[in-house]
Amino acid sequence: TGKARHKRVAMDTYEWVLREMTDPAGGFYSALDADSAGEEGLFYVWTRKEVIEILGEKTGAEFCEVYGFADGGNFVEQATGKKTGANIPHFPKGPLAEAPGKHLAAAREKLLKRRVKRIWPYKDDKILTSWNGLMIEALAYGGRVLKDPRLTAAAEKAAGFVLKNMRKDGRLLRTYRSGGAKLNAYLDDYAFMGMALVELHRTTGDKKWLTEATSLTDVMLKNYADPDSGGFFFTSSDHEELLSRTKDPFDRAVPAGNAVAVRMLVELGALTGQEKYRATAEKSLKAFFPFMQRSPRGMSTLLFAAGRYLDTAPPPTATKKPAPAAVAENGPVKVEAFAEQLTTSPGASINLIVLITIEKGWHVNSNKPLAKNLIATALKMKGGGKLELTGVIWPKARKAEFGFSDEPLSVYDGAVRIPANIKIPKGSPAGEVKVELLLTAQPCSNKNCLAPIDHKLPLTIKVVKPK
Repeated sequence: TGKARHKRVAMDTYEWVLREMTDPAGGFYSALDADSAGEEGLFYVWTRKEVIEILGEKTGAEFCEVYGFADGGNFVEQATGKKTGANIPHFPKGPLAEAPGKHLAAAREKLLKRRVKRIWPYKDDKILTSWNGLMIEALAYGGRVLKDPRLTAAAEKAAGFVLKNMRKDGRLLRTYRSGGAKLNAYLDDYAFMGMALVELHRTTGDKKWLTEATSLTDVMLKNYADPDSGGFFFTSSDHEELLSRTKDPFDRAVPAGNAVAVRMLVELGALTGQEKYRATAEKSLKAFFPFMQRSPRGMSTLLFAAGRYLDTAPPPTATKKPAPAAVAENGPVKVEAFAEQLTTSPGASINLIVLITIEKGWHVNSNKPLAKNLIATALKMKGGGKLELTGVIWPKARKAEFGFSDEPLSVYDGAVRIPANIKIPKGSPAGEVKVELLLTAQPCSNKNCLAPIDHKLPLTIKVVKPK
């Protein structure tokens, strides 16, 4: 039921954008004004009396209850601090807490037919590259998840419009209106549009969108990247001279351009196999890591990008594999622990990758195997006093069916990467600390399962006081 409610609201939103905010050529307009007839919000609000006059006493009263209407209005006018008698339709018990019945859907249609007779707010019909990128990505994703080809088609049409009308000599322009595009693009334009093209490629499988995404990304790397410190400037290197070129990783009304740029680089690295994209993403993540530690709530998009960076990392290869800090091999399962360094200071963390390599024809149960009689793969740490194992990220498991089980099981096979951290408490004394990672896994073939095996990975951590 919850999924149906969310789908309904998503489709209502998509339908409104396609109906009211789409240029005939395919791009999306920026906004509707808040004011109409000289009063802010007048087009959208209702009095309880109006609703009951239109819908009748019984249906009107029910509509008002479901949508949180009150006799004196349900919001306070900001300037005066008083209620105006007007109501904003909403679900008072929280988003989608109520699912209005079909009879209320008919009531909504009646109110909408009355509302279109009101004086409409003015429409801001300029088309911005960055905001179109956000809308195209949302439509491409929605088309795939909701299995609605209309949404995908709208995303493709808008992408084609931007690339044809808002690009000159391979460089994006910022804004379009009345048949003309102008102004140098900013970082957000490249990042949002590039990510939209990646999402379109995922949905359609059409390689041309991936090609366009890499083209825009290469321009972004050339003109916006900070080659020394990592991250991206908001303005291009050939932009008009400013007092300073800003480089902001924080989300605001829209996601941070730096965060979306990193996410796009991660996805392109995974899709194309080009190391330069992943390397640039890593450099940016390292540049902004102190900010992510101090203000994670303001950087949710960048944190998501960091998660995708970890999820999409290829396992170490024979030619590029660093030396593991510890190895344990038992039967068909080999476990290795990798760490960038094992020397750190109090209050810091050691980043780890635990790599499980499973022989062909075998698998291990996932951390949630879906059957009570099977042992889940688990990672723990022994010793170390107050040191703490945190941030364990279990990868997505594979559902598989086997002859010895009536139900599908959740398993890992091949190479499995598990990121984790060892947190060093503040005030920890200097010196060496010995810990042991313990990975428990139950190997199984297509016919039977072995007894669970404990893989012991001893590590020696050196804690040093900062100078």
